[in-house]
Amino acid sequence: MADGRSGRLARIAFALAVLAVAVVGTMTIVVTLRGAHRQRGIAGPSEASKAEAIASLAVSARDVVRIDRTTVDAVTDPSGPIGIKINDPDLRDALELDASDVIVAISGKAVRRQFDVYDALLGASMMNASALFVELLRAGKPRLVKWQLDGDLREARTGIAARPSPAMPVTLAPDPYAATVRKVDDHAYEVPRSTFEQVGAALLAGGGSPGLRVVSAFRGGSIEGVKLFAIRPGSIWQAIGLVDGDVISTVNGRGISVTSLADDFAALRKASMLELEMRRNGAALRLKLSITQ
Repeated sequence: MADGRSGRLARIAFALAVLAVAVVGTMTIVVTLRGAHRQRGIAGPSEASKAEAIASLAVSARDVVRIDRTTVDAVTDPSGPIGIKINDPDLRDALELDASDVIVAISGKAVRRQFDVYDALLGASMMNASALFVELLRAGKPRLVKWQLDGDLREARTGIAARPSPAMPVTLAPDPYAATVRKVDDHAYEVPRSTFEQVGAALLAGGGSPGLRVVSAFRGGSIEGVKLFAIRPGSIWQAIGLVDGDVISTVNGRGISVTSLADDFAALRKASMLELEMRRNGAALRLKLSITQ
């Protein structure tokens, strides 16, 4: 009897010992994983609830499209470009940003340099987005802000209503220069010299032919040429076959850039033919403009 009771007690003690070892091992694993999560920056419950509390701000679509190469500066660290800062104090205030805020992404699109902003806003406007999710570094800490757009982003970019009402159609003033262009084929057009000179001079003066904006185009970290956007339907730019997103790298073999447009126009002013080397949707393209008398 005593031997049987001793045997049962020994088995119970062994089982309790195994259970204790299992509990201690489980606790050790949990503590270890929690420590690893902290080291990797994985938020605990309280931090996660803060991250989910996205700041939501109402901002004007017209203010958002003011974010371009003239109002932003690139921000770098030892690893390279990390984002952009708004350098215009009035625009910063309108978007409720701090002077030190670094924008690193807009609605999932990484923003590393100035021209990335154009691509991000173009994509959002094509999707008819009513809100943008902006990833920031504020005082070195990540922050997510929701810009609830007041107004239509596409209309703010182009001046054209995305969904015009049948009762109130959008009427655009005709571009008188467009009617002077003659299409030869999909890649060749004829432009009177008077049109060429007037449009070129007006564009360089800043007020010029409406319906076109240009920014520097980059490839492999270097300036490739100029990128076109906000081309207005019915404008001369559409009449000569240009579309949003076109990148013009050379004209008659001469490399062009936003800062050299005045010199480029002066050098090409007497030309009788302009050959534009371009990229459209990543594919090479050549456009020919015959300058007629």
